[in-house]
Amino acid sequence: MEQIAALLAKISPTIALPGREPLAYAIFCAMQLFERTPPPETVRVTEMVYAPAARMLGKDVSTVVKASARALKCCWLDGQNQRLNAVIGAELPLCPTVKEFVLCCAYYLTFKVPYYKSMSSIVF
Repeated sequence: MEQIAALLAKISPTIALPGREPLAYAIFCAMQLFERTPPPETVRVTEMVYAPAARMLGKDVSTVVKASARALKCCWLDGQNQRLNAVIGAELPLCPTVKEFVLCCAYYLTFKVPYYKSMSSIVF
């Protein structure tokens, strides 16, 4: 959880505390999935990420999603999206969805490389 907190502080030092905790738990649950090696595209986020995070926090799934969305909005506005782009690995013209953000942060922390940069290096 310490590395998640450090990443969120790097992206946006002003995330309101109520939104930071659910977002951090969602990223933590996604990281646990990646350690078991499912590809990000196969993750059913509500069932496999938000539900376990909600159980850990003793909250409803919708509460975790809404709080995470508020925290993401702060990340997007606070970092002028440059810090966020570095973690995601692409220049995003629009704010990512909470699902994209959670999965990209978890991927970045698990594999130490931005998701979109790793996908662009794959040759078919």
